Amino acid sequence: MDVTLSDRDSLFGRYTYDGADQTVPAGFEAYGTDSVSRNQFFTVEHKRIVTPALLNTARFSHSRLRFEQLPNIPSTPSLAFVPGQDQIGVVSITGVTSLGGTATNPSSNNSFYWTFSDDISYSKGRHLIKGGALIEHLRTNKLTATNIRGSYSFPSVQRFLAASPNRFVAVLPGAQLERVRPNTLFGFYLQDDVRATNRLTLNLGLRYEAYTIPADANGLDTTLRNIFTDADFTVGPPFGENPSRRNFAPRVGFAWDVAGNGRTAVRGGAGIYHDTDGPFNSAFGIAAFSPPFAATTTITNPAFPQPATLSGGAIARTARTLDYNIGQPYGVTYNVSVQRELVGQMVVTVGYAGSRAYNLMSAIEANPNVPQILADGTKFFASNALRRNPAWGAIDYRTNGGHSEYNAFQLSAQKRFSHNYQMQLAYTLGKAMDNLQAQLNADVNNSSVYPQDPYDRNVDWTRSDFDVRHVMSANFVWELPGQATSALAGGWQVNGIVSLRSGVPFTPALGNTNWSRSGNTSGEDRPSLRPGVNLDSVVLGGVDRYFDASAFVLPAPGTFGTAGRNILNGPSYAMTNLSLVKNTKL
Repeated sequence: MDVTLSDRDSLFGRYTYDGADQTVPAGFEAYGTDSVSRNQFFTVEHKRIVTPALLNTARFSHSRLRFEQLPNIPSTPSLAFVPGQDQIGVVSITGVTSLGGTATNPSSNNSFYWTFSDDISYSKGRHLIKGGALIEHLRTNKLTATNIRGSYSFPSVQRFLAASPNRFVAVLPGAQLERVRPNTLFGFYLQDDVRATNRLTLNLGLRYEAYTIPADANGLDTTLRNIFTDADFTVGPPFGENPSRRNFAPRVGFAWDVAGNGRTAVRGGAGIYHDTDGPFNSAFGIAAFSPPFAATTTITNPAFPQPATLSGGAIARTARTLDYNIGQPYGVTYNVSVQRELVGQMVVTVGYAGSRAYNLMSAIEANPNVPQILADGTKFFASNALRRNPAWGAIDYRTNGGHSEYNAFQLSAQKRFSHNYQMQLAYTLGKAMDNLQAQLNADVNNSSVYPQDPYDRNVDWTRSDFDVRHVMSANFVWELPGQATSALAGGWQVNGIVSLRSGVPFTPALGNTNWSRSGNTSGEDRPSLRPGVNLDSVVLGGVDRYFDASAFVLPAPGTFGTAGRNILNGPSYAMTNLSLVKNTKL
């Protein structure tokens, strides 16, 4: 809806509804997932021209997002792994599709957003000044029930056939897993676009964003405030201090018309950006599994099928918690480019883009076993090694510690339409480096989010999982010559798209076997590179044998392998799309 109220006032409104019901099949027909989504969005905007130099824009929006997932599994209480459950749990076998559906179901995420913003734009002389404020309130009702039905892990098909799992994880009966979290974000900004000279424009801005601590409305938050000494969780807010209080984000940019004729331009800019969702999402996903309102147990070498008593094997009290002294994730981005208009409607741009990110959220095993340090500096984990905090078993921990860098050379050329054709070409030579990839395994495809050694993150500093060294894309439109007045001969054109890119790296891994005996049950140990093997010759490139697995060997039991993270490179990608189009006037 668009309404012009007067010469100075206009109104815009929109309502959107989107709903869907879906059944997602699994590898085995009996274990699917039913999902329901109902989303509603309402937005209204009022613009007022206060004076010819002053424009005010006010917006209000409200959104309701509902998403629920349920396991589509037959009710079979006799097969349940956990007392009180009426469905079979999950059976994970390395290299085979899991039985029992998805471990994260049932789950729900129902969110309610209220947003108000007001922006002012004022023009005076050489200045265009913009400023505004944003208030966004979010209330989320979420059920996170990972492993509520229990989950067995088998390191191989042979171990499964022998009914010999290496691990069983389950949320103990009686857990309170629903959380209600209100959270408000406040944002303010001020920017001045000033024409310093007739050929130079400067952009100077400052933004401030802060949010309230997303504490549970019913007081169900608990944290393990000192993971090395605390034997019990403390009830209270998820953060000791609000990490967003100093979220000042300056921005600067420029555009320079070198000769004053509009044919050569130099542009650049830099800014600081804060991830205001990082700690918030971590609090959501982790806090629901914390004692005393919930508890997760891990049983090593359990009996199978597990009896209802959840006994049999070595039982460890495990925990999932958030760093009580969490920091604010943020990034710094910068770029510079030179653009030149050539003859024949051709424009060429050469540029550099880079970024640095700090305090990135990461997932680690915070309570590994204590190693012995051998004479050569090797960490050795004895079979009877104790955890750093003996009061707990494994601790799934969300904390800072992530760092990333990106540098890229960028080249593009554009031929505007003339002489019956147009074309575009873009090439990027880039390199992305980091010491982590994400907080959730669902966010990665070629490595584990959990570092092999959680207290030596430097060994994982290497190419990012998404690092693509070379990317080239091109497209063109060519109108074939022909009589425009002829219905048959005229109106033909050939279109083409070409996309080329190099492969992404991946990590050789031993699977979730805990070969190192480090106690890192969530991560994956890596093998060692066989002595004398040249790493450049490991990748063979074949469809049935992409890399030479014999280039790797098992490290000595109780030690980490020497193979690094993301040391192998995946296959490159090439795509070509050609089309012949006939345009006919009616």
